[in-house]
Amino acid sequence: MRAISKLIAAALLAALALPALAHDYTVGGVKIVHPWSRQAAKGGSGVGFATFTNTGKDAVTLIAVKTPAAASASIHQTVETAGVFSMRPVPSLAIAPGKTVTFAPGGYHVMFVGLKAALPAGGKLPATLTFRRGSQTIPVEVTFNVDAAKEEHKH
Repeated sequence: MRAISKLIAAALLAALALPALAHDYTVGGVKIVHPWSRQAAKGGSGVGFATFTNTGKDAVTLIAVKTPAAASASIHQTVETAGVFSMRPVPSLAIAPGKTVTFAPGGYHVMFVGLKAALPAGGKLPATLTFRRGSQTIPVEVTFNVDAAKEEHKH
């Protein structure tokens, strides 16, 4: 009986901790779930990942990324051609109504080039993601949490 009580208590604590681990932003019909980045060295490049959902009735387009933490930030996609991985810049990314696009290792991601400081595990990287819906511009202030490296990013 005591073991079951401990198990229930542990499950409750884990459930309460989940909102602290996941951080979401919803602005102007755009939902952004758990922006995160890998560790990176000062002066180097970092990568940003998240899940984007268009909860509105019209298409929304991610048109820009800015951060004070790097010399530049831009949208990229990793592509494989004949077994060779390469990155290409993506000027903008449209998300249809009701659709979700996931930025993840090996696919779409944000490139942070010329980091002004190292990104250690547990660190934070502030950024502004700018979306456009029709003639409306939607800036969204987010924080990319820096997670420990889990898997190799393919370039």
